[in-house]
Amino acid sequence: MRLDEALTMANQILEEERRSPSTSYKDGLENRTDIVGMLAILTGPQYLQFLRSHRPREVHEDPRRFIFKSSNYDLLMALLLRLAAEDRPKFIRYLLKRLVQHPGCTIGSQYGHYPSWNNLRSELPLIAEFGIRNGAIGFFLNTMGNANPGPGHASLLRELEDMIALNFTVLADAEYVALSSSIDIFAATSRRQLEDLGQRRVSTVAFLGLSLDMRPVLREIIAAAEGIHEQCRKARYLYVKGYLQEGPNLEINQDKTRVETYLQRFGFSNTLAECLNKAEQSYQGAADAFELKSSMVHLRSFLENLHNEAGPTLSRVYGTAFTPGWGPSVS
Repeated sequence: MRLDEALTMANQILEEERRSPSTSYKDGLENRTDIVGMLAILTGPQYLQFLRSHRPREVHEDPRRFIFKSSNYDLLMALLLRLAAEDRPKFIRYLLKRLVQHPGCTIGSQYGHYPSWNNLRSELPLIAEFGIRNGAIGFFLNTMGNANPGPGHASLLRELEDMIALNFTVLADAEYVALSSSIDIFAATSRRQLEDLGQRRVSTVAFLGLSLDMRPVLREIIAAAEGIHEQCRKARYLYVKGYLQEGPNLEINQDKTRVETYLQRFGFSNTLAECLNKAEQSYQGAADAFELKSSMVHLRSFLENLHNEAGPTLSRVYGTAFTPGWGPSVS
């Protein structure tokens, strides 16, 4: 697919996201079929609402408890995977440039979809999730650090609060240092603008198709930024805690969580995730070479099944023949 074609489609997806946001976090326990899963289905939304009612938000130590989902994220991923490798960074950066385009939102219904703020619906939360989860954290932070605060950023920062609180291993330890610095700069810019508006008789700002009093918007941005600063500190502490205590390596878990997310998003079978879990269990409990070998067997099974499940779809997309089996599928 050509880059210009992908960008045209991406703009259509983001315009739809602005009007009907699709980003959400779900309690992973809802996937269970026992009594725990049924209770999670009943209480999960209320639990998330309770967590979101506090600022700064609590950072969960188990980053796999809550799962990020978005139908429009999946569509953007489908576009990304159809691009040539050299065009993918350009595609992601193009989307992230929308973070500085105002207003970055539209007025929605009375009962806005979280993280909508004050009935303002925005595509910026989706863009942030997409950029950060696809390796563009540096470009995201540079863009935010130099951005002029706008109404869509209130929803964006709420999404960042969710991401850190529920999936904190999406970012590495060092990236939290950079995120905290970038958000602090953004908050300082918001404070200066709020002070400037306080000296004016009229604080309503007109955007293309939207007119808003920016004072409550800026207050929300500042409050969210202060909460994110504390969340960054807590996330870095959890990395230290995980490093010093016995238990799973958080950075390895970060990679494993990303793999599991992709498997679920693109419709692979549960067998693949089970192979990864068995390999991890065998590796952590390995007392000798035989148990370590068992871990390697599960990893081989994972790779073989991955090729076999992906092969038919890739064959249709690229018009090439596919032969099941370890040797033929790899070659």
